[in-house]
Amino acid sequence: MKFKRTLLLFLLALVVSTVTAQGPQTCTANLEAKCDGGSSNGWKGEFFPGISKIKYEGPTSKNPLSYKWYNAEEEILGKKMKDWFRFSVAFWHTFRGTGADPFGAPTKSWPWEDGTNSLAMAKRRMRAHFEFMDKLGVERWCFHDRDIAPDGKTLVESNANLDEVVALAKELQEGTKIKLLWGTAQLFFHPRYMHGAATSSEVGVYAYAAAQVKKAMEVTHYLGGENYVFWGGREGYQSLLNTDMQRELDHLARFLKAAADYKKKIGFNGTLLIEPKPQEPTKHQYDWDAATAYAFLQKYGLLECDANEQFDDVCCHHELETARINGLLGNIDANTGDPQIGWDTDQFLTDIGEATLVMLSVVRNGGIAPGGFNFDAKLRRESTDVEDLFIAHISGMDTLARGLRNVAKLTEDGSLAELVLKRYQSFDTEIGALIEAGKADFETLEKKVMEWGEPSVPSGKQREEEEEEVKKKRREGKGGGDRKREPLSRRGSSDKLTARTRSDSKKEASASKEGNAGHIAAQTFTFRELAAATKNFRQDCLLGEGGFGRVYRGRLENGQVVAVKQLDRNGLQGNREFLVEVLMLSLLHHPNLVNLIGYCADGDQRLLVYEFMPLGSLEDHLHGSFFLPYPVKLATISPHLEAQVLLDPIFFGHLKPYIPADKEPLDWNTRMKIAAGAAKGLEYLHDKANPPVIYRDFKSSNILLSEGYHPKLSDFGLAKLGPVGDKTHVSTRVMGTYGYCAPEYAMTGQLTVKSDVYSFGVVFLELITGRKAIDNNRPAGEQNLVAWARPLFKDRRKFPKMADPLLQGHYPMRGLYQALAVAAMCLQEQAATRPLIGDVVTALSYLASQTYDQNAATAQNTRVGPSTPRSRSGFDNQQAIHSPHRNSPDLRQRDLVKGVSKGAKHGRGGSGGGSGRKWGLDELETQESQMDSPVHIGRARDSPKNIDRDVAREHAVAEAKVVFVMLFGNCLHPVNSLAVTFYGLLFLFGLLTFKDSMEEEYDNFNLMNSISINSTAKDVTSKTAPEHVELLWSNLEGDDNSFSCPKALCAWE
Repeated sequence: MKFKRTLLLFLLALVVSTVTAQGPQTCTANLEAKCDGGSSNGWKGEFFPGISKIKYEGPTSKNPLSYKWYNAEEEILGKKMKDWFRFSVAFWHTFRGTGADPFGAPTKSWPWEDGTNSLAMAKRRMRAHFEFMDKLGVERWCFHDRDIAPDGKTLVESNANLDEVVALAKELQEGTKIKLLWGTAQLFFHPRYMHGAATSSEVGVYAYAAAQVKKAMEVTHYLGGENYVFWGGREGYQSLLNTDMQRELDHLARFLKAAADYKKKIGFNGTLLIEPKPQEPTKHQYDWDAATAYAFLQKYGLLECDANEQFDDVCCHHELETARINGLLGNIDANTGDPQIGWDTDQFLTDIGEATLVMLSVVRNGGIAPGGFNFDAKLRRESTDVEDLFIAHISGMDTLARGLRNVAKLTEDGSLAELVLKRYQSFDTEIGALIEAGKADFETLEKKVMEWGEPSVPSGKQREEEEEEVKKKRREGKGGGDRKREPLSRRGSSDKLTARTRSDSKKEASASKEGNAGHIAAQTFTFRELAAATKNFRQDCLLGEGGFGRVYRGRLENGQVVAVKQLDRNGLQGNREFLVEVLMLSLLHHPNLVNLIGYCADGDQRLLVYEFMPLGSLEDHLHGSFFLPYPVKLATISPHLEAQVLLDPIFFGHLKPYIPADKEPLDWNTRMKIAAGAAKGLEYLHDKANPPVIYRDFKSSNILLSEGYHPKLSDFGLAKLGPVGDKTHVSTRVMGTYGYCAPEYAMTGQLTVKSDVYSFGVVFLELITGRKAIDNNRPAGEQNLVAWARPLFKDRRKFPKMADPLLQGHYPMRGLYQALAVAAMCLQEQAATRPLIGDVVTALSYLASQTYDQNAATAQNTRVGPSTPRSRSGFDNQQAIHSPHRNSPDLRQRDLVKGVSKGAKHGRGGSGGGSGRKWGLDELETQESQMDSPVHIGRARDSPKNIDRDVAREHAVAEAKVVFVMLFGNCLHPVNSLAVTFYGLLFLFGLLTFKDSMEEEYDNFNLMNSISINSTAKDVTSKTAPEHVELLWSNLEGDDNSFSCPKALCAWE
C-alpha cells in the first residue's frame, strides 16, 4: 500500500511580534472535563472505561493493546523515540467517522455520540478525544475548526460555537499537559467551497474563507498552537474551459500573504503550513506536490517577503526527500491511501519498507520539526469497537517505529553510507571535483571523453553480486582480465572492465578524424579573398543580419555569386557552431540543403561561403515589408493602429497595398511546394544521415529559396547528432528560437527528432496563416501563433479564419483542411503523438501535387458580400463568414445517431449531411474541391452548379472528419499511436479507400472502443468504431457550446 500522497508545506516562520496574544472573542467556560487536577491517570473512564494506558511490551507481546516497537523513552541515534516522531492525533476521522459510505448507512455507535451535531455533542467528543490521547500516551493533538464545533447558520453563530469548544479544549490541555501541534480552518466540506476557497471564482467565497481562517488562526494562537495549517482543499480545477488559472493563482498568493500579515498582527509565533493534495479532490490541484508548491512560493515572492517574514521550511509526505534536500522538511501527515483509488483515504501505514524510507529522510533531516507525525484513524466499515481505535493507532505508530529501528541499523554499521559513497566514487577524482566545484567546462569534458572513450555504466547490484558477475564473465572468456584498468571516473563501484582502453580510444579518434577530413570538400578562403568578393563588406552588399553576424552578397574571382556569412565575434555563435556547420554541410548533401562552398578561418575571423539564394528566405516572403505608393499621414490615428493602417482596407479601402514585383504574396501552390521541400530536407537529416542529425533551429528565416521557390535549409550551427542504438534522446542545453522550440525540449533539454517535427509544424502554420511565430504587435491572445491556433483547431468552422488573408480566398477547401490537420498533428504537445517526418513528407508531397487553379476557382466563385480581403490586418473575421445555407456547417443539424441506429455505415448509404446524400469517400465524385471557404450567399440552392458545389464540399468535410478522428485519435490509445498516425495520413490523402478500410482498421487499432462523450445533447459510451466517428464529429457540430470537449480533440488542455 502506497504511502499517502499528501504533504504539509512549511510556509511561514515569522519573527516574534510584541503584540499581546489574544484569545477568541468569546470564551465560555462551560466545562465538563472529567479529569482531576491534571493527572494523566486521573480519568474516570467516561468513554473508555475498560482500557488502561497503552504501554510498551516488546515484539513478543500478545497483547493487542500494547506497543511492540514504539518505546517513547528509548533512545535511538542520540534522541528519544518520542522526539523523533512528535506524534499527534488528529480529530476528524477518529472522532467524526461513522463508517458510512456511498453504499451504506453508518455502522459505528460510539459512546460519546448521541446522533446530533449540537454544541453539547461537540463537547462530549472533545472530552473523548483527550481521554483517548491520554491513554494512548500521545503528547500532541490537531484539529479542524468545523470538526470540533458545529457550523452555525451565520458566521457569528459559528464563531460563538467554536469559542465554547475551544475554551473546553484549553482546560483539557492544562489538565493533561497535551499540546496543540496545529489548528486549521476546514475550507472543504461546505457547499460554498465547491469551487475552492482562495481560488473560488466568487469574491464572497474568498472573503468568507478569509474570515474563517482569521478566526481559526486566533483560536490556534489562544490554545498555544505550534503551527497553523492551510489545509489542502479544492484549490484546483476540473476543466480549463471555464478557468482562469493565472487569476486564481494570483488570488491564492494574495490570500497567503494576507494570512502572514494577520499572523504577525496578532503576535502568533507559530509557523504556517500548507498541505497539498495530489488529485484530491479536483482533477488538477494547484498544490500538486512539494516541488510545485515550492515553485509557487518562489514565483510570488512568498519565500522572503521582507526582513521580518521568512519562509523557512516546507514539509511534505510523498516527496520527503525532495523537501529534505531543500531544507524544507517539517511535518508529515502519516496516513496512507488505497492503491486502487490513488489518493489519501486516511488509512494507517503498515508497509515496513515504506516506513523505513520515510524514516531515512527524517533521520537525515535530523528530526521532524516544527511539526511532527500526525494521523487519525479512518477505521474500516466493519471495525465497530472502541478498542479498534486504539489498535489502529498502535499499528501505525509501531510501523514507523520499526522503520526507525531499521534506519538505525543501516546507519550505525555504516553499510548504507558506504554503499552510497561507492556508487559516486568516480566523482572523487580530480575531474569529478572540478565538475562539482563548477569549474569544468564542456571543452575540458569533451577532451576527457576523447581520451577515455565510451564510459561504462555500473550495475545497480551490490558489490558482491557485481564481483560474482565479473568472475563469471572471465570464466566464459568475456572478461578481459588482461585489460588495463580504466580511470576511476569511468568505473563504477566494481573493477569490472567493459569499455575500450584509453589507447584504443585514441587510435579510433585519430582514425575518425582522418576519415572525416577526407570527406570535407569545402574550399578554404583567405579573409582578403572574401573582403574583395564583398567589396570590403560594403553596406550595399548586406543581405541581412542576426545574432550570428551579417550576411553579404559577394562575387568570387571565378564570377560565381555567393552569400558570405561573417560571424560576429561577440555574437551568439562561436567557434563550436562554426566548426559544426562546416562539418555538417561538408558531409551532408541533398537538394533541399544549402550548399556550403567554403570557409575562412584566418586568425580570429570566421566566415562561411554559401551558394547564393536569389529569392531570400521564406521569412522575407511571409513577413516582409510592404509599402504604399505614397506617404500616408497618421497624425489623427491612434498610435497602436499605425502598423495596421498601412495595409488595412477599413482605413484605406480605395487603396491596394503596393507589393513590389519580387515580393508578390506566395500563392497556395507555392506554399505547399515550399513546405514539402523543407520537409524533405528534414527527412534527409533524420532518416538518411547516419547517425541522424537533429536540426534544432528549424524556422522560416533558415529556409532559403532558390529559383522557382525551391527551398533549402541553412544555418546548421546548432545541429546535433541524434540518438543512436537504444537511446531515445540526447540531452543538451536548450538552444534555438523562441516560438519554434518543442515544449519538452524547452523544459527538459531532451532533444529528439520529434523536436524538429514540432518546429516544422510552427513553420507550416506560418505558411498557412501568414502569421509570425511570435508577433508582439498583435493583441495579447494572438502573439504566440501556436497558442492562437490551438482553440481554432477544434472547430472546423473556423478553419477559413486561419488562412492567410493575402491568399484572398484562393485556396482549395479540402487542401486547407488537410494542411491544418498535418500542422495540428506536428504541434502535439506530447512528442510521442507527433508523426515522423517521413509521414509528413508523404502527406505534403500529395498536397504539393494537387495543383490549385486560382482562375478556375475565381470563375466559380460569384459570392455576394464584402469584398475579398486585401491584407492580413483587420480582416481575420471576414474569412470566417457564416452561411445561412441549410447544408452549411453553421446551421445543419444532423441526426447521426438515428442514422447509425438504422444500420447505416460510412460509405454504405448512411446519411452524411443535411442534403441526404452519401459522403463515403469512394462514392463521391473524384474532381478536386477548389471552392473558396465561405459558402455562396443569395443563390438558388438547388441549381446544378450548387449541387456540384455541395457534393465537392461534402467530400472535403467527410475527409476532414476522418483526418481529425484518425490523427487526433492516437491520444486515446498511445500504444497504437504510430499505427494511427500512419494510417491517418493514408486516409488523409486517399491512399486507402474509406469503404474498404474503415471498419477493418478501426477494429485493428481499437481506436475508440471506450470513448465517452459528455454532452448536454448526447451521451455516448462503448459504441462501435464507425458510430464513434459520426458521433464524435456531430458533437462538435451542434449549436450548444456547453459540451465537454473529447480528449482526442482537446489534447492541448
